[in-house]
Amino acid sequence: VESVFSPEPEIITSLVGDGSKTWVVDKATAGHFGVGPWSDSSVIPEWWSAGVNEKVGSADCFYSATFTFSETENGFTLNVDAPEGAFTKTGSLSNNL
Repeated sequence: VESVFSPEPEIITSLVGDGSKTWVVDKATAGHFGVGPWSDSSVIPEWWSAGVNEKVGSADCFYSATFTFSETENGFTLNVDAPEGAFTKTGSLSNNL
């Protein structure tokens, strides 16, 4: 299945800043990790959300990952750097496996 996603130019500008911008998960913000319904009337994790620093120690790989959006001629690119592996349903998955 091919899916071509073309976000509005304003969204790309917000993501890339002045050409490239790196994003991280802010563990010091309540609700930075959560679950909730997808609807036009709800934009918060209504069913469950992590508290400030709640997952430190059990999901450090989630916090060390960086997401760099860079502007390109055709829109943007996304580069993900996950030095401590990936977070999965059963815990962290190390790059060293």
